[in-house]
Amino acid sequence: MINVLLFEDNKNDVAQLKASLPKNEFEIVGISSNLKDGNQQIKQLDFDIAIIDIFMGDKPEGIEFANEINNSTKPKPFIFLTSSIEQHIFKNAKNTQPFNYLIKPFNKFELLFSIELAIEKYAEQQGAFAEKKTVFCNDCFFVKKNNSLIKITFDQIFYVTVDSQYCKMITESGNFILQISLTQILKDLPPEKFIKTHRNYVVNLNMVDSIYPNDNLLILKNKDKVLLSRRLQSDFFTKYRIFK
Repeated sequence: MINVLLFEDNKNDVAQLKASLPKNEFEIVGISSNLKDGNQQIKQLDFDIAIIDIFMGDKPEGIEFANEINNSTKPKPFIFLTSSIEQHIFKNAKNTQPFNYLIKPFNKFELLFSIELAIEKYAEQQGAFAEKKTVFCNDCFFVKKNNSLIKITFDQIFYVTVDSQYCKMITESGNFILQISLTQILKDLPPEKFIKTHRNYVVNLNMVDSIYPNDNLLILKNKDKVLLSRRLQSDFFTKYRIFK
């Protein structure tokens, strides 16, 4: 699920968003209607994108809220969703570098597409790569499935293996076919958590349950068996403290 933070004071709009977002693989993790609560949520909540109304009552607090996101320790992409069409308000909002500026009443599909595009563009700006149907970020990746983006954190990955001309990623949320080489995937996964155990396998070290060096085999927490080649055993064991 992609985590969404809302800055919105209109109850009808909140109800509409609550009705449409969860049905399309988006989870609303926080809702605020004032700067004090909003700033707390920026610091405390794990969100992937924010949807921001500009006016809270008669005050354009949404612009300040957007600046707070930009100045936070972990900036995130955001979209303005507002009924404001004044040119000077738009210019002030534009200066915060939103990924879109949508006018109410909103079209559900336009909003969903805007969220997806915002996440992909943000990932590219952060130095992640977007190749065909997969986007890697700092601590997670997004994979397209049907008409939605599925968020997978690195901690959910069991292993990645070569599957014909593609790669298959085995995760707690299911299995995904990626149109990316195993070499490229290994470059974008954190090296302290992932290691190549065989020419066809990259493994999450935290998911290893049992090691059988003589059999060149690993048993993972999901009970899958993964090959551990003799050539790569020394590199693999440097990641563990082995007590004899």
